[in-house]
Amino acid sequence: MHIKRIVFCLLLSLFLSSCTTIPRSQDLSKDLPSVEKLLKEAETYAGRKNWQKAFMMYSEALSEVENVKLYGEIQLKTAYSLYMMKQYPAALAALAPLPELPATLLDCKKLALASGILHKMNGAPKYVEALLEVALDNSIEASGVIPFKAAAYAELGRIYAEHGKNLRAVKCFEYAAELYDMLGEKEQASACHNIAEYLE
Repeated sequence: MHIKRIVFCLLLSLFLSSCTTIPRSQDLSKDLPSVEKLLKEAETYAGRKNWQKAFMMYSEALSEVENVKLYGEIQLKTAYSLYMMKQYPAALAALAPLPELPATLLDCKKLALASGILHKMNGAPKYVEALLEVALDNSIEASGVIPFKAAAYAELGRIYAEHGKNLRAVKCFEYAAELYDMLGEKEQASACHNIAEYLE
């Protein structure tokens, strides 16, 4: 199954790379002072749920940023803006290339968002599930990993339940409940625990 996941991600990455991508500059030789301003404006628009404006600001920032990590973070936000605009094919293209296996939390978030996009596009259940499974199959230690995994396990549980895989769903919701409990988010933990009990 592990090999199948790797092959799937490779094939999907190749497919996405062939899609029409969001235009961006190939010259990443330096960061311009305007990047910080563009990001602040983008976050303001995103906070107001003006996703079209947010997308425009993020896209402009992408063309001016040099830092690789920051570039990846902006790329994710650009794709998320398109996702919220229901521009699903473009959102997938904006995430390309997808990582074969997650090496960072950012990689995990990209895979999780790709799963959500495919789900909205009524993609094959096995692909929707596989992307989240790969995102969760890691031993990354970084700030934000536990909150990510809590939400991702809950989402994967929801998807499994939707596909009639109740035993897998129960395990996911139980994992999510444990993680939310670790985070002190008692309401979320209780909700996941109750769903797991209901599905048993």
